[in-house]
Amino acid sequence: MEISKNYEPLEFEKRWNEYWLANKFARPVQKPDGAKKFVIVIPPPNITAILHLGHALNNLIQDVLIRRKRMLGLETLWLPGTDHAGIATQNMVERELLKQGKTREQVGRDEFVKMLWEWKNDKGDKIIEQLKEIGCSCDWTRTRFTLDSDMSRAVREVFVKLYEEGLIYNGKYIINWCPRCKTALSDDEVEHENEQGNLWFIKYPYVDNPSDGIVVATTRPETMLGDTAVAVHPEDERYRDLIGKKVMLPLVEPIRSGISYEGESVDVSAEIPIIGDWEVSKEFGTGAVKITPAHDPNDYWSGKRNNLPIVVVIDENANMNRNSNKYIGQDRYEAREQIVEDLKKRNLIVKIEPHAHAVGHCYRCHTAIEPYLSSQWFVKMKPLAEPAIEIVRREKIKFLPQRWEGVYFNWMNNIRDWCISRQLWWGHRIPVWYGPDSKVFVAIDEDEALAKARDFYRRDDIELTRDPDVLDTWFSSWLWPFAIMGWPEITDDLVKYYPSDVLVTASEIIFFWVARMIMAGEHFCGEIPFHTVYIHGTVRDASGRKMSKSLGNGIDPLDVVEIYGRDALRYTLMSQASAGQDLFLDMKSFEVGRNFANKVWNASRLLFLNLDDDKFTKNEIENPVPKTLLDKWILSRFADAVEQVNSAFENFRLDDAVRTLHRFFWSEFCDWFLEGAKLRLKSDRDEKILALSIFEPLLKLMHPILPYLTEELWQKLGKIIDGLITDDNPTIMLAKYPESMDFAKFRDKITDNNFSAIMELVNSVRNIKGETGIGNRKVGTIEIIAADENAKRLLIEQVDFIKLLAKIEDVKIVEQKPSGPCGTSAIAIGQVFLALAGLVDIAKEIARLSKEIAKLENTLNGTRKKLSNKKFIENAPKSVIDTERDKETKFSEKLEILKEQLSGMQE
Repeated sequence: MEISKNYEPLEFEKRWNEYWLANKFARPVQKPDGAKKFVIVIPPPNITAILHLGHALNNLIQDVLIRRKRMLGLETLWLPGTDHAGIATQNMVERELLKQGKTREQVGRDEFVKMLWEWKNDKGDKIIEQLKEIGCSCDWTRTRFTLDSDMSRAVREVFVKLYEEGLIYNGKYIINWCPRCKTALSDDEVEHENEQGNLWFIKYPYVDNPSDGIVVATTRPETMLGDTAVAVHPEDERYRDLIGKKVMLPLVEPIRSGISYEGESVDVSAEIPIIGDWEVSKEFGTGAVKITPAHDPNDYWSGKRNNLPIVVVIDENANMNRNSNKYIGQDRYEAREQIVEDLKKRNLIVKIEPHAHAVGHCYRCHTAIEPYLSSQWFVKMKPLAEPAIEIVRREKIKFLPQRWEGVYFNWMNNIRDWCISRQLWWGHRIPVWYGPDSKVFVAIDEDEALAKARDFYRRDDIELTRDPDVLDTWFSSWLWPFAIMGWPEITDDLVKYYPSDVLVTASEIIFFWVARMIMAGEHFCGEIPFHTVYIHGTVRDASGRKMSKSLGNGIDPLDVVEIYGRDALRYTLMSQASAGQDLFLDMKSFEVGRNFANKVWNASRLLFLNLDDDKFTKNEIENPVPKTLLDKWILSRFADAVEQVNSAFENFRLDDAVRTLHRFFWSEFCDWFLEGAKLRLKSDRDEKILALSIFEPLLKLMHPILPYLTEELWQKLGKIIDGLITDDNPTIMLAKYPESMDFAKFRDKITDNNFSAIMELVNSVRNIKGETGIGNRKVGTIEIIAADENAKRLLIEQVDFIKLLAKIEDVKIVEQKPSGPCGTSAIAIGQVFLALAGLVDIAKEIARLSKEIAKLENTLNGTRKKLSNKKFIENAPKSVIDTERDKETKFSEKLEILKEQLSGMQE
């Protein structure tokens, strides 16, 4: 049977993609009750997302896992879907509106939401189509979206339940506010970036002695207009006697408008007290700090402890408001510059020092966030976190690598309440309605809210106003594992497929998503959402920088597909998919995958050419009859490879599985078996059967990594192996995956050891020929002094094989060292000699060896001198010392070999 000479993946990959999708092979095959299942729920990508290597890595890991479990006969489900991505999607559509000179407020909420749905339906499935392009074998018939109606029902059910349990509340607190997106952000949605700023030292004059005052240090002079106190540590001897005195706040009106912590309006004087607060650091700045309860989260709690009023001076646009006197309407940074100038004019700036500090930014638009006093909805997290901590502590859920459990525990033990309301229009509307007197009604839908209101007010003519805010995107995402199965209804899918088995994700969303899913699964279902959390690394460029659009160093996976093929993309990523370890890639990295796939293609072509037009049965290739040591060895090695690959997959060591496949296929199957058996393959039917008995299951073993290539080759095998492809088994996707028990009978340690001895002999002859310049020519006779009778018997049996692979003319077993110049090597099977007279220039070879020995002796002496230096041993790092000791060992061994070769030349 012939196949094309060149490996051209684009000629068949798309065809097999379409075949798999059209036939829906990824749908779960129903098994009897009690049968093993394997379920993965996809981390839903945002509908605004475009495929990048991070997506590819994450989803291809899942695909490899699910393909293998499907082939093992488990009832498998990989359930896909997308996230509505509140801020990101709204920003995307708002930008398009701005191009038309319009804002969302101008078009109105209903029309804007309609535009968002149109955008989603038109462009929101792009990432799904791209995942299909790289072979992700999800059950695409079940694709879910976080704004689906049943998902919305689950979200509302959870909100109502938590509210009734006292775990959701509305409160006025300092929150993270994005003035660009005009919405609240949770702590986990704020990215902190180090920035070089200043520390301004400002004098606040004493009311009773304006010529003197207390000096405070601040990074934000613009918020001083909202100060309501100056705080010092109660035990700071510098200031202890000042506690209770009042200072005059510069640059403000005598009276400002404020509120109390109870929400009542109050007038706030420009005369503010010096208070003692145990949370103040004596070491920061001067040890005296300004307290601005409306614009700093720490100051907010200090104000509450000390019963201070609250004065807001920055609005939701990050502009100064009416409390800011003449600075009203100015941007916060513009106001900062003006305020500093005005303070300088009054001689109230004592000094300015450079100061590096972390500034929070919106994770979506990267605008600096503003701590903002606002009424928001929150979830009390501590009661939910406590059982979730115990779940991981008792190892009901395991993190891989385990070190991420420490990160999980640290966050959970210090968890804060979750701000869940967002001032957006795209998302799950908060299920809260307000009565005429602002009475709150929380309900599943408006009908239920009206029923509650009518019952409360004891009349029917009630008009309710719905809360305008939507829920944080993560509020639907934390319900993903069970909501997509139909919860709160007890559906067949929920019973059968919840919980899932493994979550594959990146470390940066342990807080956003993983921890919250564990809490939600336990609280609402009474069961963990998954058993294993596999944390993969970050994709970086060859210089170690994280790939990103802003740096322009990203690689489009679909560009990789066009240049190298889908299997090359998959193989390369999986070869580096060590749990928790970052990947370092450039475009040339994918040549590794292309080269391996090309090797598989070329070896297959060689095998097919030797099969001629022979036909075989499935039963024949499942029952090979090994005749030679080579046959027995390759079967034994394949049994070992099957065991190692399965073990690596079960332990989520995908890179180890790839390495095992590479080593077996490239080195053992191609370099030794095919090379050693190619003469018999042409004419010996039993040898053809034996080769196919390894090649066919080997394709299945490789399928999760290289699905396209293995499908193409397996389908070709189906044309010559009767019974391989059937109506029930039309694709390699559904073929039985090789397991250790299937090949255990071929494991043979004696065979492995014997063949290893022959391999060592062949390699030693190749080395002698290479080092002496003979090269790969078929020349010479080797003479061997056998180590013992067993070695002699093995050599006699394998003479023809040795001659073929070592490319020599004859093999002789002798009792003593031959005369004349020889290349020599001492190995386990005995002493090997290759007569060199007539093959090389002996004088030149002696000169070469002598020169190499002298050079190596100098190098070795230098290493030994370093190791004998007491100061070096005492001061050098252990790793450096160990490296030098390794060098000494290697140089010594190499020197002995060279001296032995020189001795052989001088006979």
